[in-house]
Amino acid sequence: MKSNIRGRIRGYLSTAAAAFSLVHVNMLRVALTLPRASLRSYADAAFKLYMESRCKDIDFIELGDALRMLDVDPVNIRATLIDLGGYRGRSDWERLFLASVARSRASDPCFEIGTAAGNTTVLLAANTACSVYTLDLPDSGACQPALTLLGSDDAVRRSRKRAEFIEKYPQASIVELIGDSARFDFTAFRDRIGLFFIDGAHSIEYVESDTMNAAWCCREDGVIVWDDFTTTREVTGYIRRLKAEGVQLFGIRGTRLAFTRDVARLREISRRVGLGCGGTYHAG
Repeated sequence: MKSNIRGRIRGYLSTAAAAFSLVHVNMLRVALTLPRASLRSYADAAFKLYMESRCKDIDFIELGDALRMLDVDPVNIRATLIDLGGYRGRSDWERLFLASVARSRASDPCFEIGTAAGNTTVLLAANTACSVYTLDLPDSGACQPALTLLGSDDAVRRSRKRAEFIEKYPQASIVELIGDSARFDFTAFRDRIGLFFIDGAHSIEYVESDTMNAAWCCREDGVIVWDDFTTTREVTGYIRRLKAEGVQLFGIRGTRLAFTRDVARLREISRRVGLGCGGTYHAG
């Protein structure tokens, strides 16, 4: 068989042309004329790829394999996806994953830290027969966070219209909770939650606190899902630290989600560091 020399040369030339386009004058024009939100979406995608390349210690798996690991048939998926009217707060793959996992654990409540616009809240509620508890800081600035917030967290908090999708799609199963997750008393939820979704403040202090509380709220066969993995440095760094401490966890390729079922190991860590509703420390 003859080597495909011509095809290889064309491939190399195409790659070189793509690289050259990054410094072409037209790229400068695009950068100066495109809306900032559009430019940020490209920058975020590039940053995610960079962060994934740094996470060689993490197993990234395909969506179908992730669902299979959580006892969900990836071929015959049943899920309800809410029409958000063009709102792009979360990719379709992420929505499908969260909806499918919530439906597979429909006999147990869900808990979410970080209501924000409420798009994920209504998605979870549409796929479970149980309550969906969602915890968020109040709109008022009167509640001073107990732990460090990143500048991006402050910006989101100032710009959001909290729970707008819960107002648009009201469901009796949604229970809104207002407060600081670092001060919130989670003991009433201990050993009750089937799916715990962590999407609150993105500082390492808050991610650690939220994770330790999630470990005690979850049933032993529960699932913890983190948002903003590989898109936020401190979230990514903390999840990598958990992996180094022996927690079995996975990233889902093409998304910003990571998940674990290793509730037992997380509880061991919680006892050691004294954080969470099963430990000895409560902030505030």
